[in-house]
Amino acid sequence: MPPPLGPRARRSRRTRRSTSNTLSGALLAAAERLGVDHRLRGAHALYAATAARPGCPLLSWDGELIARVGAVSPRDWLAANPTAGDAPNWS
Repeated sequence: MPPPLGPRARRSRRTRRSTSNTLSGALLAAAERLGVDHRLRGAHALYAATAARPGCPLLSWDGELIARVGAVSPRDWLAANPTAGDAPNWS
């Protein structure tokens, strides 16, 4: 079970924007290749392939993703990006 969220992560959760991705043949092919190359289960391969498309960091508490494809825990990512958890000023 992941540790409780700190104040920056809670604030980020309230202000984040979500993105939706279409499940295309290209995305499925990328997921299949990642799954074979890194011995990932289906859902993990799809998650990793989706994160790789826009070039965003793959954040996960899952040890399999961290060990096999270089995912970073949210805690480690926030430590390396201290201002990322600050709420954006959209006014």
